[in-house]
Amino acid sequence: MTQREVVIVDGMRSAFGRMGGTIRDVLPNQLAVIIIKGLMEKTMIAERS
Repeated sequence: MTQREVVIVDGMRSAFGRMGGTIRDVLPNQLAVIIIKGLMEKTMIAERS
């Protein structure tokens, strides 16, 4: 397997709210997946590789 350099290309913020609010059932790793997918769509990084 070849090693690839990883760089930060842009940033996004996740949702936040009050304890027990609307995102109380979303686990942190699920939230991270949503953010990473959105970042990939925003930057179109998958099309560049």
